Amino acid sequence: MPNTTTYFQKISLITLLTEIPVEIPLIQRDYAQGRESQKKLFTNFLKVLKKAVCESPVELDFVYGDIKENKFHPLDGQQRLTTIFLLHWYAAAFSDTPKSHAEILGRFSYCTRISSRNFCEQILGNIEDFKSSQVTPGKWIEDQTWFRLAWKKDPTVSGMLSALNTIQEKFHDIKDDLWKKLADSEEPKITFYKITLDRIGLSDDLYIKMNARGKALSPFENLKAQIDRKIEKERWEENVPHNLKFSHLIDTEWTNLIWRLFGKENFDISFIRFFANMAMYATINDTANESSNDTDDRSIQSSKPLRDSIIDRLIKDSTSLSIEHISRKVYETLYNSFNGLCIIDEKKLSIEGFNWFEMSSSINDKTPSLIECIGEKSNPTMQQRLLSFAIYEYAQYAKNHGENIAEENYHNWLRFVRNIIQNSHIDNLERFVSAARFIHKMAEGCQDIYSYIRQLTYEHKGFAFAAVTREKKKAELIAGNKELTDTLHSLEETKFCYGNLVFPFHYVARKSNQESLFNDVLTTITTYFSEEISDLHRRALLTIGEGGYYKYWWSWLYAADGNKHRLIMNIGDLRDNISHDQLLNSFSAYFDSLLKGDTPEQLIAGFSYPDKEHWRYKIIKDPSLLQKATYKYFTLSSDGKCYLIPRSRVENSKEGRKRLIEVGNHNG
Repeated sequence: MPNTTTYFQKISLITLLTEIPVEIPLIQRDYAQGRESQKKLFTNFLKVLKKAVCESPVELDFVYGDIKENKFHPLDGQQRLTTIFLLHWYAAAFSDTPKSHAEILGRFSYCTRISSRNFCEQILGNIEDFKSSQVTPGKWIEDQTWFRLAWKKDPTVSGMLSALNTIQEKFHDIKDDLWKKLADSEEPKITFYKITLDRIGLSDDLYIKMNARGKALSPFENLKAQIDRKIEKERWEENVPHNLKFSHLIDTEWTNLIWRLFGKENFDISFIRFFANMAMYATINDTANESSNDTDDRSIQSSKPLRDSIIDRLIKDSTSLSIEHISRKVYETLYNSFNGLCIIDEKKLSIEGFNWFEMSSSINDKTPSLIECIGEKSNPTMQQRLLSFAIYEYAQYAKNHGENIAEENYHNWLRFVRNIIQNSHIDNLERFVSAARFIHKMAEGCQDIYSYIRQLTYEHKGFAFAAVTREKKKAELIAGNKELTDTLHSLEETKFCYGNLVFPFHYVARKSNQESLFNDVLTTITTYFSEEISDLHRRALLTIGEGGYYKYWWSWLYAADGNKHRLIMNIGDLRDNISHDQLLNSFSAYFDSLLKGDTPEQLIAGFSYPDKEHWRYKIIKDPSLLQKATYKYFTLSSDGKCYLIPRSRVENSKEGRKRLIEVGNHNG
């Protein structure tokens, strides 16, 4: 077994960040010290820190972690580190050169959620603007145009906002000299002991295969050799013919497959990334029963934190795949998936040209296949990994039922998974694992997914319940009329739907000639909504009924003392909120008019209203007004006026109110 060496170092935050970037890993819990429930403990901690700054320095507890990809990943001490980081941010904001100090603080980042990382980047990037503020840090941040309302749902962000407010409360009286004291390298005021664990030494298995020059083989070759040894030791391939054994296949058929997919130049790294991605999927499903007593696979059948740690490591660095990760379940998944992929390749079941929506990003200025995303990118997205899991599942089916596979069924299965993943929020490890297990469960019917889900009873609390319900509805329609298949699939491919048929289903359900109407719906969507939502549509929608479609979203704008709304930001905004009654009913009526032959221009031209100063009439008739509102926000103020908001928000101040653009009356 590898030796473990522990390195101790007494250090300050600035010195630590100067030496190495710090990244809070995905598996860590949210920042909690700023929460209201932690207020007493947090306040006491700040008292200790202030005493250290003003009187005698303090040495805090250990911060334990490891180094991966030249970044220090805290495994314990994250909460203390984050509080110290926030204190340094506050100090830097009141220093003489906040921007330069923000550069070093920028080496501290979060990987737990995208919103946490973006929040830290924004408060550092805009640090110079805070010094002149007369409000609390939390209030100032929330009033900035770059702050997103969705961030408030992130527990780490909300905890940081609260923590910054308390920090100002405790340190406001010494803010001017605070940075100089904190950054004093000769006599640091706040230090802690950084403990770094580094695995050193090599196992006996590492050099069991040598090349002709006597040098150690590549890490992947070493792993292959270790797996060979483990298979033999555990007797996983007793009575298996030589030409069907793992050791033979990985050096012949599987190698040929990877070679064809990725070429000679990227062979080793692509193979191990592909390999590790499969192992990750098997690990997720191997631990579904975490109370397993299977001691043979004890390294994988373990607690949830260990499982998450393994997955997190494989997501960040595929080359971290080691023999400890290879359980019987992982071996079987690798074996069956690779064999199945060879069968799929032999039968020429292609996924080239399959529309993955925006889930595939360019590599070397070309749009790659999903397989290339996994093998050639060092950091595939969670969505790309999940879609690749669907391919592995069909491959495992193909391995056992090769004579029954067909490209239509293969594409229907991939389409089903794509639609579910596209319309689900998967932004952390827990949801990623849930989605992967959902795919594994649904794969029971991957050979004919539409027949399978028609008979499926799916619990309301299950993953992506609404999306599965839509897929079941689609399957029932196709079962009743096979000719609808192409139309429904074409609807899913539109930018308007993006795999989500909630509006077409709702719209058609209100009509008598339902099945024949889908073609008309497709034609109308293709004609009018193939690109983005334009101001022309926003204005035409205001002519429908009382023009209240904007009520699908609102918040309070303090600068205007009134409700804030938006006139559909983009087509994604429309798609995400189309189920809201007010928007759904208005858009359905608008769609009626378009389908019958009316154009947006005709609806606008035919609109009349008794009060020509009313905001609704003005926006409908004047195409230049909405051009002044980048994100299409407006407010109905307490003074009886409607104002456009130039961007997404304005500060809660007289200056902020002055930035509003008056349109007309709203109570006439």
